[in-house]
Amino acid sequence: MALLNWKLANVKIVPKNSPKSKRGDKENKVGTKEFIHLLPGYNEVDDSEWEQIKNNCKPRLEDNNLVLLTKKEGDKEIIVSFSDIAKDNPDKAVEIVNQTYNISLLEKWKSETSRDELRSAIFNQIDAIKNYKSTGKGIRIKQ
Repeated sequence: MALLNWKLANVKIVPKNSPKSKRGDKENKVGTKEFIHLLPGYNEVDDSEWEQIKNNCKPRLEDNNLVLLTKKEGDKEIIVSFSDIAKDNPDKAVEIVNQTYNISLLEKWKSETSRDELRSAIFNQIDAIKNYKSTGKGIRIKQ
């Protein structure tokens, strides 16, 4: 699983590279499996989906609005998953949890870990998301 950090405050919709993913294709609608939706913060994408979207992500990777987490092994860059980070660097894993806003992803990670400090961080993040109260001072459009 690839771990991606989408640093902007909007949802990023990334088309997959496939024969059906052509502009003007009436069958290819947002919300189908032909697109990946990246929420602000950390997202997990399986390896086969990463292979399908990585070319479309290059501009965002280059401008650092999207970060793919990797580690060096010899002279190669290896994609790391959340479970890799949780094993190797629990403090970094907590930092990632605190910047993840997808409850279903947090629930998945909660079921995969037994570390108390990490489970606690996940519970706290889920609670913070569920109890978030908007101030109602969003963008106003003049009519």
